[in-house]
Amino acid sequence: MALSSKGTALITGASSGIGAVYADRLARQGYDLILVARSQAKLNALANHLSNETGRVVEVVAADLKDKADVLRVEAILRSDARITLLVNNAGVGAVMPLLASPVDDMEGIRIQAVLPGATATDFWSEAGNPVENLPQEIVMSAEDMVDAALVGLASGEVVTLPGLHDGDQWDAYEVQRQALSGLFGNSTAAPRYR
Repeated sequence: MALSSKGTALITGASSGIGAVYADRLARQGYDLILVARSQAKLNALANHLSNETGRVVEVVAADLKDKADVLRVEAILRSDARITLLVNNAGVGAVMPLLASPVDDMEGIRIQAVLPGATATDFWSEAGNPVENLPQEIVMSAEDMVDAALVGLASGEVVTLPGLHDGDQWDAYEVQRQALSGLFGNSTAAPRYR
C-alpha cells in the first residue's frame, strides 16, 4: 500500500550535514525526496537509509552545482517534475533563474524562507580548514536543532528564520531600521564622505 505524500521535496547539498538532516526530517513529515549532491555513493547510502526508515520514495541526482551542465540538469527537473512541492536550496549556489526573469504566474502558493544559521556542526568547517571543534562550543548548534528550528519557522510563516537568535524582537527592530535606512539610499549626488 502506497503512503500518502505531501509531494516531493528536492534538496540540494543533501548528502551530508544540514541537507541530510532536512532530508530526514522531511521524509518523516511525509515528503518523497529527490536528493541532489556531488557524491553518488553518499546519496545512494542516504537514499537507502531513508527509504528503509520511512517508506518514502527517495530518488538521487548526482550533480555538482558549480558545473553549468549539472545546474541545467537540476533546473530541468525542477521545471518538468510536477510532483515537486518544496525546494530546499541548501548547496549554497544562487537560484538557477534570476527572480525578475521568473514568470509571475509560476510563483503562486510558493513560499520562500531565508534561513540564517550561525555556526552549525557539520563537515563544512573541516572542509574549509577549521574543524568545528576549534570554535567556541557555546556558538555551535547541531544540524538537527538548526533544521528543526528552520522547519518550525517555515510552518509559522517566517520569511527569515534565525535559529540561534533568542530575542526575535531584536530582528524586528533591525528590520524597521533597515527599511527606514533603505529609503535614504536614493540621492542625485554622492554623500560628502565620498567626495
